[in-house]
Amino acid sequence: MVVVPSILLGYPFLAAMGYPNYANFSVIVGSIFHLSGLGILTILHLVNVYNVALIVLLTEIFVLSIRLYGIIKYKLWRMG
Repeated sequence: MVVVPSILLGYPFLAAMGYPNYANFSVIVGSIFHLSGLGILTILHLVNVYNVALIVLLTEIFVLSIRLYGIIKYKLWRMG
C-alpha cells in the first residue's frame, strides 16, 4: 500500500514531469534514513526481522512523503 504509489510517483511521474533530480533526491535521502535506522538498530543490538521490516516500512513512508511534498511544492497534481 506504500511502495507501489511511491514507485509510481517517483521516476514514472516526477521524471516525466521534468523533475528527475527530485526523484533522485528522494532516493538519496531515503537511503540515508534507512542506513541510519539500521545503524541505530545495530548499535542498540535490536536487529531482528521485525525491526528491520519496520525500518523498511518507515523508509518507504518517508520516501513517499518526500515525493508527495515535491508534487505539491511544484504544483504537479492538478485536478480539473
